[in-house]
Amino acid sequence: VKAAFREKAKRLHPDVQASRDREAANLPFQELQEAYRQLLAELQGPQRSGAFNQSSSSSAAGSAAAWGQAPSHDPAWERVRQAATPPEEERPLSRAFTGLAGLALFGLGVRALFQWRDARQEELDAVEFAAKRSQLRQANAERQQRELAAELSKLRQGGSAARAE
Repeated sequence: VKAAFREKAKRLHPDVQASRDREAANLPFQELQEAYRQLLAELQGPQRSGAFNQSSSSSAAGSAAAWGQAPSHDPAWERVRQAATPPEEERPLSRAFTGLAGLALFGLGVRALFQWRDARQEELDAVEFAAKRSQLRQANAERQQRELAAELSKLRQGGSAARAE
């Protein structure tokens, strides 16, 4: 049924018709869509037919249902889909592991940030203390030079006083 619908829909779809015939081709295409929906509703049984008709009652050219992309009710597909979806009991554990992994990544990120900040601060401290050491050495050298100059001037004064006698 699906293959026959697709083949017929491809031939009647307004996009494959000439530009002047598109509007005229839209009516048979919509009739084909409605017939396909009714046929699917009958094949799916009474419990789903009302819900299917209500959800897809509005028809537009190019809609998902027109191209056969409506949800598949193939039993083999349902088994594959259910096998791929973990049962409800496994989901909380999976969520807990996901949360734990996220928390661990956050912790590692914070640790890396603090290590980077500490390394940068150590570099800044090293530069600052090197400048202070340089200033202290300069001040110490100037003090020693003043002391030597004072001693030298005392010696010169003492030597000139001895000569005067």
